[in-house]
This record gives sequence, structure tokens and C-alpha cells, in this order.
Amino acid sequence: MTRFGALLWTICAAAAQPAAAAVELPGDPLGGSGDVARTVLPASQLLAGEHPTPVDNAAFALPENAAPPRHEMRGTLQLFGGGGASWTVHHDTYLRADEPPIVSALRRIPRLDVVLVQSGSHLVPANRALRYTGDAYWNVIVGPGRIWSETGDGGRSRASLPITLVERNQNCAYHGVVSFLFDGSATSPAAFQATQETCKYFKFDLWDAGPTRFTSGEPPEAGAVLEAYAAEAASRLPVRPIEQLRDDYPRAQVYPQAFGGGFDREHLTAFGVSFGGVHYQGPVNTRHGDYPYPEQIRLPSYSTAKTAVAAVALMRLAQRDGFEVTELELRDYVPKPPRGSFHGVTFEHALDMATGHYWDTGNQDDEKNSTTELNFFVPEHRNRKLRGALAYPTREPPGKRWVYHTTDAFLLSVAMSGYLGQKAGASPREPADLLEFLATEVYRPLGISAGALQSLRTDNRADGYVFGGYGMFWTPDDILKIANLLNARRGRIGDRQVLHPGMVAAAMQEDEDDRGLDAVHNGHPNKYNNSIWARQIEVTDRTAGTKQVWVRQMLGYGGIGVLMLPNGAVFYYFGDKDQHDWLRSAREAYKLR
Repeated sequence: MTRFGALLWTICAAAAQPAAAAVELPGDPLGGSGDVARTVLPASQLLAGEHPTPVDNAAFALPENAAPPRHEMRGTLQLFGGGGASWTVHHDTYLRADEPPIVSALRRIPRLDVVLVQSGSHLVPANRALRYTGDAYWNVIVGPGRIWSETGDGGRSRASLPITLVERNQNCAYHGVVSFLFDGSATSPAAFQATQETCKYFKFDLWDAGPTRFTSGEPPEAGAVLEAYAAEAASRLPVRPIEQLRDDYPRAQVYPQAFGGGFDREHLTAFGVSFGGVHYQGPVNTRHGDYPYPEQIRLPSYSTAKTAVAAVALMRLAQRDGFEVTELELRDYVPKPPRGSFHGVTFEHALDMATGHYWDTGNQDDEKNSTTELNFFVPEHRNRKLRGALAYPTREPPGKRWVYHTTDAFLLSVAMSGYLGQKAGASPREPADLLEFLATEVYRPLGISAGALQSLRTDNRADGYVFGGYGMFWTPDDILKIANLLNARRGRIGDRQVLHPGMVAAAMQEDEDDRGLDAVHNGHPNKYNNSIWARQIEVTDRTAGTKQVWVRQMLGYGGIGVLMLPNGAVFYYFGDKDQHDWLRSAREAYKLR
């Protein structure tokens, strides 16, 4: 039997704290009797610490007839990484599974300290953001879970939590879940499995089980944690099954099965449509049943971050400090640019990927260049990553030609951090935290989840530079809120204009004098403006007949897309087979009125 590690609860506070008052959260109070016909992960198996093979993920989910939990579970969860977890590798582009030292690191769950508070049947980690564990391979995100009781568990409560394994220094996400029993003073061994990923180059199932211990204690910040989570939950878009679109909009003659058509469902983690203030969500599949926390799943941003981080940050700065911010020169705010390079390259040039610095103008050839990979994508240290990003030679004046570079979004993010630091009166060596600026100015007011307020950073630590062009982790609700901010809301949160309206209009192809630069994606001609792709497609309008409309897009490596339609609809897909065959889905979404 392999070992998942030990779960140890300890007291954080030196003195006992008063219990945090329960808050109103969705799904509470549970109204079931607890009479659950459980055949998978029964109490006997958890108590014995046995998890010999992956099971259907429904075993980790709150069952329909769940009864309220019998116990309160609050304190600090310590999760110690063990070795030798079991796995089945399904795809391995770089043959990592053939290298024993790498395999040893891959099959070890890193140590975690997870402060948990409880309200009703909800278990909420105090820290739901990306955790820098120091592990050789994995960082981790722990999301809110549930705790309930079943008659077959011998008077114990049963708990589960979503746990996302994140490849260190990279954006791949492995969607897992852990479950255990609790009797008020001790916990059973825990079962863990991750049976789906959003990762083009490395796919596997990973599972394990191990012993636990528990010491009760109330975290001092419990009340604030619960209040913040309740506010976050209340701000989510209402969720309905995607099939409900047909009933909600009968005159549109929408065929829900068209959404996700053209994609290999085995490699499509999540998809859905937002329209009319409702999130119509497709099934969140894994190789072993539907994911038990579809609204909490942490999806990698990859290059959707170029829009949601780099573009949104510059649009906010332009609205707050004036449009002239976009005309600041990059080299004045980036540490140690090479002598003679990047002169005249502005913040907006970098946002448009039009710096005039490149090796090859071919379709994303610079991005695929092995030198770019070795000098920019692989290094963790900020100085090495900066050198790699600044290495492209000067070829022509800026603003003339689009050449796809993730490095441009990184440099822009570094420059905006430097600008914010100087604006705050700090020295040039003390840049501000760009992500905290975004969280304060845009993300929190928009209702973005706490789990999306941390990014991959240089040096694999929380005070590094954010990657800017990739490295975020969204829930479906998060990315829909950002898309709706740009699409239906035109940069407004409530009655407040937070993003520069001119920049939003240009990015959304509503300024005929500023269409952006010519670009190519998936073999199709596009425009690229302010880090947003735009492609014209032919649609059928019930009143105007056939016409051309712009589909504005956030796109990401491996098969990720967020489509913003002129009728206010948003269609998103997160997959990892390099499929971007969204035309049928876009035309279907445009039918909605």
C-alpha cells in the first residue's frame, strides 16, 4: 500500500478563540437523512487506509441524501508529502516518466499547512490561492470542500476537498480531490486521486492513501474567512446545465449539443456559455466520472492571462492615470535592458506584440524556438527570465508588425510593476506588486475568487514578478466575469468605469480607425489589438440575414479559448489537445437574444 502522507491538525493561536459564527452559504442546511447507498470509498476502506485504484469521482462528492455533519472541524491541516504514490501515465511528450529521479518527485504530494474553518456543511481553507510549497515539482491549490454525514459511516462525518496539483514554474493543472472521515477528535486515513488534467504534454492518473491525526482549534481569522467566502459565493453567476439554454431561450432555436462540438471530449476539461447573467455549464469530465467540484475547478490560464492580466492592468492604469501611460517607454521601467535596444518601444507596443524585436516573423516561430524555451520559459530566477525576454534583436521600428511573444506580456508586466512602484515613491529596485494592484482595483470589485489572486511568479515565490502572459488559475466563474467585463460591460463595474473605454472599444473591434495588427491563429486571419484576438465569421441573423461579425477572443496554449460575441454571449473551452474548432459553438451562441 502506498502512502499519501499524514494529515495533522494543530492549533494556530496561542489562546483559544471564540468560534466563528456560521454564515449563509449555498446548499445549507443539508436536508437529507444520510441514508446513502455507498459502494465506493465506504467507511471500511477509508478506515483501513486503502485506495488501491482510482474510483468514480462521485465517491468524493456530496451525495444527494447527505445529512448535516455531526461535528465541527476547525484548525490547521498539515499535509505531509510521502513517496511512492501510484500512477498511470497516459501521455508523456518529454518522457519524464522514463527518468527515475523525476518520477520520484512527481509521485510525491508536497507538504501543506491548510487552515480550515467550517460553516454548516462547507469547509473553507483560509488560503485558497496558489501555494509555493518548495517542492521540487509541485505547487498546490486547495479549494473549499464539504463535510456531511452518512448513516453507514458509524457516527462519523465525511469530508472532501478539491486539491489541484500545479507544475512548478509552469501552468499545467491536475484536478484532484481528497476525502476522509472525522469523529470529532480523530480523522481516518485519507484517500486522494487526480484523474484529469489540463496539460497538453503530460497526462496521468495519480492516487494514494495515508494515515491522519487531528487536534481541534479555532483559527483566529475564521470569521473573516467565512464572511469573505460567503460574499464570493453570493457574487457568482447562477449556474444551470447547458441543456437549459434550449428551454430558457426557445425562440432562439439553440441546440446545446452544438457547444463543444468539434472538440475531443476526452481532452476537453470544461466548457460553457454565459448569457443573460447566467452561466450555462457543460459537464466537467474526468477519466473517472464528473469532477465533484465543477464550480471550484482550477483551470490554467495560459495565454488568456495576456488579456486578463496584462491588458486589464494597462487598461486600468490608462483609466486611472491617463491614456499617456500607454505611451511610456518600456526600457524606462524594466531593469537593465540591453544597451541600444527597446528604444521607442512603449507599453502599448508590448501589449500589441509589436516591439520590432524578433528573430523570425513566421507563425509563432519565435515562441516555439528552443532558445526561447531554454532562456525564458525554463528559468525561474527573475534576472535569467528577464535576460531571456530581452534577448530578441531589433529588426524594425515598433508598432509595424505583430510577432507572437509571451515575453512581451512578461516585460510589460515587469514594466507596469516598476511604474506602480515609482508612482508610490519607491526606489527603482522596489517594484510594486502588479497582481495586488489588479486585485484591489479590478478583481475583488468584480468578485473574482480568492483562489485566482495569486500567480506563477519568478523565483517560485510570492514576491517574484508575475508572469503576466500566463500563470493564472481561474474557476469558470472567474474567467466569465473578466470576459463579461470586457464584452457586455465595456469596462464598467456597476456604475463605475474601471477600464479605459477607448482601449476596450479598440480591442473589441468597435473603433474602425484602430483595428490592430494582422495576426494568424489556427490557420485563420485575425486582428490582434490590446492582447485580444478578433476573427470575422459569417453568421445568420434572424432579422438581417447573413452577415459578418467579429468574434473577440482570449486564447491559451494547448486548446483554451474564451469567445466574446457581439450579442453579449461568452463561450469558453479549456482543453489540452490543441483544438480550437469553435466556429459551430460561436454561431450557436450568437443565436441568443
